[in-house]
Amino acid sequence: MYYQDIIAKNLIFNCSPTLLGAKPGNIFTLRNIKDSKLTPLVNYWKKILNPQMDLRVIKKTEDLILIFVYRVEFLHKVIESEESKCFLLENGYSCKNLNCVFNTLTYKLKNSDFPHEIGVLLGYPIEDVKEFISQKGKNYMACGNWKVYGNLKDAQEKFNQYESCRSTLKSLVDGGISLERIVLLIKGDCYEKNCNCLLVGNRQH
Repeated sequence: MYYQDIIAKNLIFNCSPTLLGAKPGNIFTLRNIKDSKLTPLVNYWKKILNPQMDLRVIKKTEDLILIFVYRVEFLHKVIESEESKCFLLENGYSCKNLNCVFNTLTYKLKNSDFPHEIGVLLGYPIEDVKEFISQKGKNYMACGNWKVYGNLKDAQEKFNQYESCRSTLKSLVDGGISLERIVLLIKGDCYEKNCNCLLVGNRQH
């Protein structure tokens, strides 16, 4: 069932670190999806994820849709840090709230080159995002969920954590637990707490 639901499939395979609270946001791309199919799916999963999480269509063309899935409070904390505020301001985000950030991001995705500062919103280390932009994506030390220019050890730990999230979520769904129930179990903002909830929920089924 879930692998036929294109949004659910992406939530499991591409957004599990966000669902489990290890990451403020993830993005995924859909192609050649008609509005008549997309709109009810978006509305359905927004209802399931809210209020702790949400998803937004941030880019839409005739053949491509880009969707941002995020944890509301986690992303608030990201954009409220002084370092992030300064960096985002330098890149055209004169924003005090998430709606403004998303409006600016959507505008830039529609009217300019790809805004690589989005990496900060996805939870990537800001020094790596800055260097990626400065180095034009070259001269990195390692490449995983993002290109690493700074702390390689911390980055690898994050890569492993994100992969663990994906494996855990897929295993639970493959084991017969509905994604809706999983989401109900993981609506806290702590990665360790969410993993414990999932293990308890799995033992009950």
